[in-house]
Amino acid sequence: MTDQPTLIVNRDILLRELGRFVGWGREPSFWDERQHADGDDVLRRTLTAAYYPAPIDDDRTSHSWSFLWPITEFSTKTAVGDYDLPDDFSGMCDDIAYIGNDATTRMTKISISKMLEYRRINVDTIGYPEHYAVVPQRSSGATAQRWTLMVQPIAQAAYQVRLRYKSDPLSIGESFPYPLGGQFFADVLTASVICSADEVINDIYGGPSWQVFSQKLRTAVYLDRQAHVSGNLGYNGDGVGYDQSRTDSSFTVNGVAYGDTPAEFYFA
Repeated sequence: MTDQPTLIVNRDILLRELGRFVGWGREPSFWDERQHADGDDVLRRTLTAAYYPAPIDDDRTSHSWSFLWPITEFSTKTAVGDYDLPDDFSGMCDDIAYIGNDATTRMTKISISKMLEYRRINVDTIGYPEHYAVVPQRSSGATAQRWTLMVQPIAQAAYQVRLRYKSDPLSIGESFPYPLGGQFFADVLTASVICSADEVINDIYGGPSWQVFSQKLRTAVYLDRQAHVSGNLGYNGDGVGYDQSRTDSSFTVNGVAYGDTPAEFYFA
């Protein structure tokens, strides 16, 4: 197995940073029950603040991190029309593409109501799925809500398809200790855990730790945009969609302006 990059952070590292900052000690095994509960609260806030940052500078909306738009593949099944989407699914990025199939190239999105009408009229129709709809599953609250992919016509065979979606990251724990973002995102998460500890434990908002976190966010947003200017970052709520461009990606860090050249953000 390949070793993890040396600059990456995981749950243990974030807890050590938290323990040192608030004076609990760097070894969580010595913390008491209340400290562990507060530590879990801090970690949740850490990830939420980092994954879904507030708009920075003159941005109108939150930045959408490129690593939160993964690609997944799956196979349809004969006479099956409904499929569970990944646990972290929160929205589609684009149409669904077939892989290695010449009969049709992609499935296009339709409304739930139109999908139900197609199903009502074409009860026994099977073939190459041409349309899809994303439907929220009912949830009693006992488990997290998930999403279902409905296709029409219902598949007549196993077809390999690929889709890109918006991820709502799962939390980190002892069995799954690595947050998303990798080495690129390590400084943001480290600053976020200190800022979150200040808010949860010390009841301090907008202090020096928040300023450091904000600076790390600005730098990471700039790097993410520079690295993925031609990639598909998905809908970000500000009117940037298919074949449209973001006209201004500039911002200032410590008095230095970045991103003077307009960056193109479009669907590949």
